[in-house]
Amino acid sequence: MTISDLAKLLLEKQRWTQQRLSKECGTSRQNVQRSISGKPRKKKGFYIGVLSAAFRYGLEAEAIHVITGSTKVLQSIVRAVIMYPDITQEELAEIREAEKITHMDSLPSEVIRSIVAANREKKTGK
Repeated sequence: MTISDLAKLLLEKQRWTQQRLSKECGTSRQNVQRSISGKPRKKKGFYIGVLSAAFRYGLEAEAIHVITGSTKVLQSIVRAVIMYPDITQEELAEIREAEKITHMDSLPSEVIRSIVAANREKKTGK
């Protein structure tokens, strides 16, 4: 995933216009348009703006994916580790399995929360 892909994802998931994304990034709409099309002139403000917007609006895993350049990490796993630093391997395995079953690229935060909560309730016996 590239920064342009992340910007497109923000536009799609948040239902933003390029004007709104340019405000979030603190750059002009023309710079946003050029950067998304793959012909950027100035990239620094766009890059940082898209990453910060992604973290603010619930696309943490995707932003980390762009930062690390990793293609092997599942986005739901990264999101789960951010949300629950004390997460266990069993909980991660359940999240991975849920991602496979649903055929989703990334599970929503609410689904991850419910999986972890159910697993922890099961362990404590409540």
